[in-house]
Amino acid sequence: MNRSKVINVYLIASFLVLNSCTNEDRVLGLNQPLGITSWELITELEGVNIDKAFRLHIDKDKVLWVGTFGNGLIKIQGENASQLTTENSQIPDDIIYSIASDSNGFVWGGTVNGLFNYKTDITIYNSSNSAMTLDKAFSVAVDKTNTIWFENGNAEEGGLIRFDQTENNWQLFTPDNSDIPNGIINDIHITEDGTVWTGHGMVNGDGGIWKKSTDGQEKVYNTDNSNLNYNWITTLKNDASGSIWSGTDAAVYLNDINLHGGIQNLINNDFKDHNPAKSGEATNRVTAMEFDCNGNLWVATSTEPQFNLGYELSVYNGEKWFVLSSEIENFPNLYISDIEIDGETVWLSAPDYGLIKVSFKCN
Repeated sequence: MNRSKVINVYLIASFLVLNSCTNEDRVLGLNQPLGITSWELITELEGVNIDKAFRLHIDKDKVLWVGTFGNGLIKIQGENASQLTTENSQIPDDIIYSIASDSNGFVWGGTVNGLFNYKTDITIYNSSNSAMTLDKAFSVAVDKTNTIWFENGNAEEGGLIRFDQTENNWQLFTPDNSDIPNGIINDIHITEDGTVWTGHGMVNGDGGIWKKSTDGQEKVYNTDNSNLNYNWITTLKNDASGSIWSGTDAAVYLNDINLHGGIQNLINNDFKDHNPAKSGEATNRVTAMEFDCNGNLWVATSTEPQFNLGYELSVYNGEKWFVLSSEIENFPNLYISDIEIDGETVWLSAPDYGLIKVSFKCN
């Protein structure tokens, strides 16, 4: 091991690790309820700069794909890393807004300049060679039939596109021909049974959750027709039972006054509140979330300067919120844009810093 002259910076193998915590006695209070054993911040791997990590995806072969905010698409397999940029490949843009993969080994990326797939070569889809209304492709998801779903809209036009690769069939869902609230889709989540869920949100309050069942039935949940407490949906996930959980970008829970926002899960058409701000250290502005093998929900929240609350990463076991910066020595308060979990490893993207890798034990 070569120690740098910079305090708390170590070079381990090909990883640059900052402020790492690898001794269990430095993990305060979380070993017992949550099984966390170590963490590290990775900014570089085999000469590939990862400090602009933005979006994350783990494919069927356990390869970690990192979409960056300006450094293209990075592939991480074990300790090996490779990179696709506009300079060394044909990807349409170096800012990757979404990543997904299909069962044939193709990785799909969404950018402002088109949707692309990659395996050995790159194919780009945009408004000039497909049925896309706009060039942008955000919130990409793939279902079990390898059909691609992605946002291709804004407040004025477009919406959700369903792209059947086998039949080369493109279907556009808009507020005019379907029940989707608008063309701004912050997340697309597809459950095991093939149901498509989309999370919407606009500054004027127009948004909510759109559900499309495999039988073609559509349903919208919003603050007008349900007890959903806020219409700006940032992320959607499902737990082991199949229940849908939604994260919102909204106000805080302070002094026992529930202003709105946070996390809700849908049970029998009824939403139940789970507010990160009940911890007293985080806001209800959710940027990312994911379930682990123990059924715990990892939640990243944004800032609320009005109440002196900063970026936080919390773990929720269904009853209690554990704020990691309070529980783990030197754990950083950073903006977390995405969370992916593979077995006993949690990957967190922190733009302008890198990848945070957290290790824990499954029960």
